[in-house]
Formats: sequence, structure tokens, C-alpha cells
Amino acid sequence: MRGLLITFEGTEATGKGVQVQRLIPWLQERGYTVCSLREPGGTPTGEELRHVLKHQPNCEGMDPVTELLIMNASRAELVRKIIRPSLDNGEIVLCDRFYDSTCAYQGYGRGLDLSLVQRVVHAAVGGTKPDLTFLLQIPVEVSEERRRRRNATRPFTFDRFEAAEREFFLRVQEGYDEIAAREPERFRVIDGTRTPEEVQAQIRQHLVALMDGPPQAFKETVLAGVPITIEPLDGSILERCCMCRRPTPCWTQDQLLALCPRCAVVARPIDLPTPEQWHTREWVAMEGVQPLMSSETPGGCPKRCGSAQTSNADDQAALGTTAR
Repeated sequence: MRGLLITFEGTEATGKGVQVQRLIPWLQERGYTVCSLREPGGTPTGEELRHVLKHQPNCEGMDPVTELLIMNASRAELVRKIIRPSLDNGEIVLCDRFYDSTCAYQGYGRGLDLSLVQRVVHAAVGGTKPDLTFLLQIPVEVSEERRRRRNATRPFTFDRFEAAEREFFLRVQEGYDEIAAREPERFRVIDGTRTPEEVQAQIRQHLVALMDGPPQAFKETVLAGVPITIEPLDGSILERCCMCRRPTPCWTQDQLLALCPRCAVVARPIDLPTPEQWHTREWVAMEGVQPLMSSETPGGCPKRCGSAQTSNADDQAALGTTAR
């Protein structure tokens, strides 16, 4: 089975690298083998070319066409040596920048002819294209402020791209907007000014939809004959109990069903897809088994609201009798 190529795009200091690193363990927990890459770079040859492109002070005046060719020389190595073999092995490849960066930076930013850029990119990647691309957007002022804060805590390292003037990055942003608008089925545009946790949640939601497909709806029954509707969502959280419809904001984290503590202990085993298929670590609504349990909050609410687990056999019997 072929893997997936997921790319992350945006101007400087949008948080792409942070999001890639947060995503890796989450994907691994779901059973995927992950290959994490960056551009330019990712291979011994590519890392050497990265230094020439970004950090070599005597290359500051590099011609834009030279920049385009070196960038895609690095990319050709990466595609042939790493990306294609990883995809053939069924891995999920996460790439911090790919050819959309070249279109935005060298095409729109440097002002090169877009048809030339596209021809060079095609020579480098051929038919290797991303399955999904996340475009993290932030205003240029936010990008500048983040770079100032970041550089204040690190030893100085010359970077040709970060040294560019504001007008360059405004052109790059315009380029990204046009590129994303041309391929809305591939791009997911995300507000990069939100917290890293919020950005990560959106990314995971889109990945769940891509990997697991669209959610379905089921109708099942419970022990007492009370019908419930199971509505697994693509990464989002149900906010009401499936049985009594009471708000259950505390008992839905990482769960297949939204069940309040009272209803959770009544529900009998239901013939549903495995937890792995519905992006959850625990099976809920099990007869005689503690539902809504996690390693972080054994015996209590995932959000630590103070609610206690009530899944023992006595409670089940009592609630089952009441429900009847």
C-alpha cells in the first residue's frame, strides 16, 4: 500500500517545523511509520546545497535562476533517494516545504517566469505530488516579530531568505494565496497565529479525514433498550450524550462515543468498528469494563473535572433497572 506525502508550507516563522514534530508521535501511536524531512536538505547532498542556498554569506547576491536550479537539485535528490522509496514502503512522509515553496519564493518572490519555475520543478519531482498540503498563514508583521524573538535567543546565523525585505515576503504570501486557490482540494489553509495546540488540532482533524475517510452514522441500542445514535466525527468532539443528550463536555476526549458517566455504565457492548478505525485509544460503553479511561486520568474525567468513574457491576445493574 502506497504511503502519503504530507507537506507544510508558509512564509518564515509560521511554526511549520513545530507542527511536524508534534505530529510525528501522534501518527506513530496510530501505527504509522513516519518519515520526517525538510527542504532544502534531507540528504547529504541536499544538506550541502542547503548551506549554499541559505547560510553562505558570499552567496548573498546569488542570481534567482541559480537559486531555482540549486533548490531543485536538492529536491531531485530528496525525491529519488528518500521520498519515493518511503512512499513505496507505505510510510507517511512529512515534509517541511516542498515545491510550492519554490513557486511562491522563486516564482512570486524573486519574480521568475512561472512557466520556467514549473518546468524545473517538474524535472525534479516528476509525478511525485503531495496528497495534502497545510498552508500556515501569518501576517508579515507577526513573522517579523517571531523572527526577532527567535534570533534574540540564538547565536547569529546568516540566512539569505530571512534577510530579504518585507516586500519580498508580501509577494511570497500573495503567491501562496494564489497557489492554494488553484488547488483547494489539496490545500488546507490554517491560521498560524493561533496557539500551537489549536493549530495541531486542526491538522490532526484534516489528517483523520484523509486517512480514515468520511465519518458514518449508526443507530444501535443499549442494554435497557434505549436507542442511541452514534455519530463519530472526523476528529472533532461530540458535546452531548448519545443516550440522554445531556451536555457532556468533560467525557468526550479521545472517545468513540459521547456518553455521560451515568449512561456510559448502562451501555452494552456494541458491534462497531475497532477503536483504531475511529481514532480512539479506548473502547467505550463496554459492559463491566471501565469506560472513558485513559492512562493519564485513571478512574476519572479526562479533563479532571472531579467526576468519578461509575462503571462497576452494581452501578450498571442499578442504572439498567432504572432505565427499564
